[in-house]
Parts: sequence; C-alpha cells; structure tokens
Amino acid sequence: MKEKLVALEEERAALQAQLLEATVAKTKSSHAIGKQGEMTVLDMLENTVLATFPYSNVKDMTTIGHAADFHLWVMAANGQKAKILVDSKKYKRAINSDEIAKLHADVDADDEAHCGLMVSLDSAICTAKQFQIARTPKQKPVLYLSFQDIPVEMQREALCWGIRVLVSLIGEQDDAVRAAMFSNIDAFVASVEASVKEIDGAIRLQTKAVEGLRDVRRGLVGRLTAYKSGAAVDAVSGDTIEVEEEGCSAIVKATGTRCGRRVVDGERCGNHRIRKAES
Repeated sequence: MKEKLVALEEERAALQAQLLEATVAKTKSSHAIGKQGEMTVLDMLENTVLATFPYSNVKDMTTIGHAADFHLWVMAANGQKAKILVDSKKYKRAINSDEIAKLHADVDADDEAHCGLMVSLDSAICTAKQFQIARTPKQKPVLYLSFQDIPVEMQREALCWGIRVLVSLIGEQDDAVRAAMFSNIDAFVASVEASVKEIDGAIRLQTKAVEGLRDVRRGLVGRLTAYKSGAAVDAVSGDTIEVEEEGCSAIVKATGTRCGRRVVDGERCGNHRIRKAES
C-alpha cells in the first residue's frame, strides 16, 4: 500500500506538472494573439484615424493596467479635444459582460476621458448590438464595434465612422440634443439590423429558388440523355425507369398460365408465335 501510495503521488505530481506546462503554453498563446490584435488596432488608429481627423493623436497604453489599450484624442466640432479610451479584443468567443464592465470602469476612472470604444476584431460582443452606444455609470458614452461580419476593406471606414459618432456626441453640450442624438442612433442601428434580416431572408429564398432550378435542370438533362438512349424516364426527376418485359402472352394449355418467355415475334415467344399459312 505504501509503494502504491508513493507511485500515485509521483503520478499526481507528473500530471500537475503537465497541467501547469499546458496552462503556461495556453497563456503565452492567448497573450500572443492579444498582442497581435492590439497591433492591428494600433495600426488602424495611427495610419487611418490620425489621417482622417486633423489634430488627433494616439497613445499606446497596453503596458499600463486599468487604462484601456489606447488613448485617442480627436478634435471636436466645438474646438474641444475629445479623449476616447479604446479597448481592443481578439477573442474566438464572444466578448462577455465582464470585459464591458471593465472598460466602463476604466472610462469612469479617467476624469479626462469623455467616452469609450470597444473594438472586437473576430467575435461578437455578447451583451451589445453592433454599433450600439451605452452609457457608463457616470453617463459617458461607450460604442461597441465588432468586425466579425465586416469585410476587411470596410473595417477602417467603420472605425472612423464610430469615432465620428462619438465625437459628435461629445461636442454637443445640450443634454436634450444629446438625448435626441442617442435616440436617432438607436433608431438607425435598429433599422440597419431590420434591413440585414430582410436581406438574409431574401438570400434564403433565392437559395431555395436556385436549388429548385438545379433540380429542374438535372431532370431535363436526365430526360434528354434517356431519350437519346431510348430508355424510359420519370417525367419529374428525369431518372431512368427500369421497364420489366412481360414476356410471351400465350397461355400454356397444360398449366393454364401465361408462358412469360422472351418475346421474339410481337407478344409471343418462338414456340408460340403465330405462323402464317404458306401460300
């Protein structure tokens, strides 16, 4: 028993070492993927956003905790520089509510920050709709943007659109006007989602129509092929029909049943064919 106990302890230690090694490898992999996502978003900010918005600048904050990934300053229409906290995500799974709450906390903790922006490169943001704008506990707007269903060539344009919307909200000082802008944006997003659903429905109908046309074509080709070969075919599917020969129709006197032998002359076999009288 003591020997078995020692062996089990050694096995347990080996399994723990393997588990630790796998955990470290997974952590390194996830960290590398996260860094890749951060570099992608930073490239968009530096090479597209800064070129689109005059007097804008960005600061990489990925090495600092509780500060979002990037701090972006953009000039608003009223001449005020708006500070946007940008958080980038590159997950296979949907972004959960904990990540959203963390960004909200980072935005509220920064007194200079006016709003926040969450950019998910590969997955949806589970509790938020695409282009939805929520508010932090301190009523600062946060925009959720996912590139999951957006073509690569349109992602940079979508990012600039989101920043432009946030800047317009920040630049408006009248609370009533800002509330109306929120409502208009929500209505716009809802209308876009409805249009997307209609398009998806139309695509499904067209797909069924195409499949129906393919079936018709398949049947037509089958009928043409069978017609050329002289075989019988089904009128709908175009499949070849196996036609069973009935055989000789003569009645055998001894048994009173049909002969059924292979027909060689009309409906009768060689033994029962009708012989013409010799002239």
